[in-house]
Amino acid sequence: QLLKDTKGIVFLKKLPKGKQTSQASQGLFMMRQGLAEWSKPVALHMSKGDLYWGSQPAVDRVDVFILIQDAELVETFRCFGQIGFNCDSANKMKKGVCIENSDMSFIKFATVLSERPDLLQGRAFSYGLSNGHFFPVHIENPILQFRTSSNRKFYECRNLDMQTLVLEGVDVNEPAKAALILEAQACTARHFDISKRFPEYADIGEEAFSPKPETSPALSSPDPTNIASPSMGRQWSSSTCSSNSSSTNSDSDNEY
Repeated sequence: QLLKDTKGIVFLKKLPKGKQTSQASQGLFMMRQGLAEWSKPVALHMSKGDLYWGSQPAVDRVDVFILIQDAELVETFRCFGQIGFNCDSANKMKKGVCIENSDMSFIKFATVLSERPDLLQGRAFSYGLSNGHFFPVHIENPILQFRTSSNRKFYECRNLDMQTLVLEGVDVNEPAKAALILEAQACTARHFDISKRFPEYADIGEEAFSPKPETSPALSSPDPTNIASPSMGRQWSSSTCSSNSSSTNSDSDNEY
């Protein structure tokens, strides 16, 4: 269900626990442009926010994934090069839903979900990954920003902004860079291709980007027998707005 509804993804590499800074919290953003199509990778950083997870895993840093479910938030980020989340219900980032990979866990979760359908209703969900373990993390009041100098350096375009990169795209003439971009797009599409990874849920992917008829509230309640478990998000082993993209970011010329 979460894979189906994802409109944009954020990947942040090796973040420390606690307060985040733009220099330490760098990563990539990709916007979904169709059932199996994704934008070119966009360099970003978390300029503000607090990251927490439980006592397990007992590590100092984790990779972080943010699945953005709300199309309006993705459009805001695309237009302004900045997006923020807060603690209120209007624009809240929720800890990702995770369950064990077993039939009994699926049954238990389906029962809980029938009583609390709001578990899979949110604008964005956050997850951590460390040593092959996938788990929910809490990110408080994060602000994500477009890394101007990093993107312009990698794509070799002096006036590149978020809208141009995501919506129009840029030509990449260097073969090595072009190969990296294609690999990132193909890998992301492969992870989110529900019809191939989960044939029993093939129709979910087709419905995600097709018009849905209006239904009355009485007919819109979820059916727990048809719920796709959120643990479909398999482990990956590799890799509101308050200002516009013309603002100067404090990022350095670190590697994209």
